[in-house]
Amino acid sequence: TAKENLSVICLDLDEFKYVNDTLGHPAGDELLIEVAQRIRASVRDTDIAARLGGDEFAIILGENVTVETVTGVCWRLLNALQQPIVLRGQQVVTTGSIGVAFASQGEAANADDLMKNADLGLYRSKSDGRNTFRFFEVEMDARAQERRMLENDLRLAVEREELELY
Repeated sequence: TAKENLSVICLDLDEFKYVNDTLGHPAGDELLIEVAQRIRASVRDTDIAARLGGDEFAIILGENVTVETVTGVCWRLLNALQQPIVLRGQQVVTTGSIGVAFASQGEAANADDLMKNADLGLYRSKSDGRNTFRFFEVEMDARAQERRMLENDLRLAVEREELELY
């Protein structure tokens, strides 16, 4: 099995806003604490886990990880998140979406690139139905760049009154 330098996992809770909206922000805070504990219990002692903000977490898996190692961690994370938790007297089951990038992949030569690539994998897992994980693929970046360019072109076309309705 090929070993990679290291990998970054981005994890985002699915429907976290719903918990905040229905049970309140204190319940959302309790959920984040529980999720952080579950993440910590799902990774190795040598791995680094951090909350980036809101309901997004990042996990760095140390050197010489394999695709199989990362896949196992992702399944453990998804399974741990699905275990019910009681918040404010209500049983809540949450899920997560995960994106993964490897340091040796494509142009991911620095932390910013790694995070961007893991985020692209995360967005793919959300668009593929949530409660899953996706590995970054180079073509994801090309599609994201194309979409950004199209959005910019459309904004300019609106500003220049270049669009017509038929």
